[in-house]
Amino acid sequence: MIIREALKSCYGVLAFGLGFKNKFVNPQELVLLQRWNKILQVLCVVSLSLDPLFCYLLIVNDENKCLRLDTRLGNIAILLRSVIDFFHLFRIIFQFRASITIITPSQASGTGRNESVTEPPALVGTYLLLWFLLDILVILPLPQVVVFFIIPRLNDSRVFNATKSLNFIVILQYVLRVLRISSWLKKATRISGFLAETAGTKAASNLFLYMLASHVVGAFWYLFSIERKAACWRQVCKNPAGADFVQKISYCFWWGLQNLSSLGQSLKTSTYVWEIYFSVVISISGLVLFAFLIGNMQLKKRIRKYEKYKWQETRGVDVENFLNNLPRDLRRDTKRHLCSGPLSKVPVLQNMNKRLLDAICEHLKPVLYIEHSFIFRKEDPLDEMLFITRGKVLTYTASTCGEGANSLEKGDFYGEELLDWVLKTCPAPTLSNLPFSTKTVQAETKVEVFVLKAFDLKHVVSKFWWLFSKELRNSNSFGLKQWQPRAACVLQTAWRRHKREKLQKSPRLAKEGSLSAADHLAVSETQHK
Repeated sequence: MIIREALKSCYGVLAFGLGFKNKFVNPQELVLLQRWNKILQVLCVVSLSLDPLFCYLLIVNDENKCLRLDTRLGNIAILLRSVIDFFHLFRIIFQFRASITIITPSQASGTGRNESVTEPPALVGTYLLLWFLLDILVILPLPQVVVFFIIPRLNDSRVFNATKSLNFIVILQYVLRVLRISSWLKKATRISGFLAETAGTKAASNLFLYMLASHVVGAFWYLFSIERKAACWRQVCKNPAGADFVQKISYCFWWGLQNLSSLGQSLKTSTYVWEIYFSVVISISGLVLFAFLIGNMQLKKRIRKYEKYKWQETRGVDVENFLNNLPRDLRRDTKRHLCSGPLSKVPVLQNMNKRLLDAICEHLKPVLYIEHSFIFRKEDPLDEMLFITRGKVLTYTASTCGEGANSLEKGDFYGEELLDWVLKTCPAPTLSNLPFSTKTVQAETKVEVFVLKAFDLKHVVSKFWWLFSKELRNSNSFGLKQWQPRAACVLQTAWRRHKREKLQKSPRLAKEGSLSAADHLAVSETQHK
């Protein structure tokens, strides 16, 4: 009884698909129709791995220098291909009857049965114009005809042309089959939900695609190698005078590219000295080019990483230009607020007046460093002082972050040696002999700092040199003679400024009769000018 009902339901599904049943489908037939759809999906996936079997039908006979067919493999491939094409034929008939059949409960009849609603005529016409011809081309038994009826009847050189035709047919039908099956699977999966995109099915499908691609590439490589060997036999028989220039340069170019990419590992040299040296040059050149390429890629990656971090932190705002566009007093107060902590920790700058700190703040510039980036390496020229406002910086002396490591955080600074160097070499320090960093400075996290360049620090110290007189007197390395010209220049500048201010007041003083002879001489010289 159960078998009879199952056969009856299966007949109902086939009758619906073939057009013998036009109106209604009961629920049991609907379940079988969904199962039939799933079976077709699995068969479509399996068929993609069967077509490459035709690439293995040709076998090389090296003794007789000829090709022959593997009849056993050919029978298996043709049988499996025919079975799959038979199911594809039923799928085309189903698609021709109703490209997508929507099963809805019948409301008008009141019978409770499910009614089939086919697509509009416009969509059916689109299927006939686009997909029906493609479906027919996919299931045409062209490989079977070539293998069973054409190639066995050819015993001369025409068999090579037949082999090329087989290659073209197999590749063309396989490409069309992949396009059609992928389109149909996407549509059927979206409707039925079979092979839904979960984590497990997605991983399994990616693995299957990778293995299928390997299977297809290997089959085509075997087919092309057989064809190439047959072509070489024919070329040797013709005994050409020489090779074509395009062939020679193409092969030599591939040989050079392959050996440079593999660093000469595929080269097998003899004991000839110059041949060995040539192989060594190829290996070293490949290594240098590879290192250069990797270095450029890593540098571009670091630049992109820095730009991404800078954009995330500043939201596209240029902080330096933003600060420079602020009014002078507001810019000074902002930098003083951010850097007052690190500046107060510098021993030389402690207890300094406000004018000096304001002058230093005027020359501070904001800089961002991404995590694990090197700010200074040991023995690098120390050309700037760092004042940390955010993040953590690691300083160490050894090549590894082990013994002697120290951590600098917000409010700390680095580069006191640069200030000492400026004080020692002032009044005329040259930037060609900068001090060297005694430690490696590396950003442990994302770091924001304000930097004070050596040139700007030299300018500030030269302008406010008398404020460092206490430090100069306590240091044995500073001589009095090197500061005498600086002191004389400062006194002369102050005296000229005093005289200029006094001359500007000369009309009022002349009326009062308080100008001296020297003052009258200066006034007359000024008026004469």
